[in-house]
Amino acid sequence: MIRATIIVAQSIDGCITRHDEPGTAFSSQEDQAFFHEALQNFDSMVMGRETFENSKKAILNAPSPRWLRKILTHSPEKWEHLTQTDVLEFTDLPIDDVLSELQSRERRNCAILGGESVYEMALQSKLVGELWVTIEARVFGTGKRLARMPIDACFSLQSAQSLGSQTALLKFTR
Repeated sequence: MIRATIIVAQSIDGCITRHDEPGTAFSSQEDQAFFHEALQNFDSMVMGRETFENSKKAILNAPSPRWLRKILTHSPEKWEHLTQTDVLEFTDLPIDDVLSELQSRERRNCAILGGESVYEMALQSKLVGELWVTIEARVFGTGKRLARMPIDACFSLQSAQSLGSQTALLKFTR
């Protein structure tokens, strides 16, 4: 069975972006160090098109068969020129189908990296068993959220740790 883990950084008030700014430029150095270290434990990643576009330069400059990156988009054909089998692939499949496909390809650990609509689908999926939330000691008032529609997904706290004076990591399981 594939182990699927949502990894997200957010403000105290639950924003995963600062106002209308894309990405997580607001996250601390401690969060960024944790994130890059944590990814070493995964063999695949799923993200949405906007998240890909925000990280596109880094992803394209460091292609590695170690990680299969699946990008969820309504228009996979638009990205065909960037597709590299087993490295970078674009799909319009629902997240449950993507996770099942990854499992059939013998991928065992998948990081779900956002954005908002991908997190929503993942939270609704019974295949996602873990949620790792980095809380940054900031309040934005506005910004994208982990989910914008009603969801009722229950998790149990597995661990809580300080990553620095302004950053906490909470790990939850289903």
